[in-house]
Amino acid sequence: MKVCDTEIQKVVVMLLPDTGLRRGELASIRVDDVDMDTRTIRIVGKGKKRRVVGFGDVTASCLKSWISMRQVSEEILGISAAGISSLLVALGKRTDIRCNAHSFRRLFACDAIRHGVN
Repeated sequence: MKVCDTEIQKVVVMLLPDTGLRRGELASIRVDDVDMDTRTIRIVGKGKKRRVVGFGDVTASCLKSWISMRQVSEEILGISAAGISSLLVALGKRTDIRCNAHSFRRLFACDAIRHGVN
């Protein structure tokens, strides 16, 4: 998080590993998809399949701050999937760590397996 200069970078870097979302899924999240009380997001994913993903308290705080700061009315991030990729590539260059949405998805999967999720 220390390398994130902007709030949108923080939101992206928090949501990806906490939820396991794909890049396109992240870009398409709308305000009414997010339930802050239950810490869940309704997603329409690959193949138009619907699912619900959860997120933690730290991510919730970051997301809540982002939504209130931006006065978001539609999409949470307001950038495309390609914009998310560009943001992650820029972070990767600063950290010398390969940074893409799928790497965060793998991190999410490995962490879930470590914690006993099937």
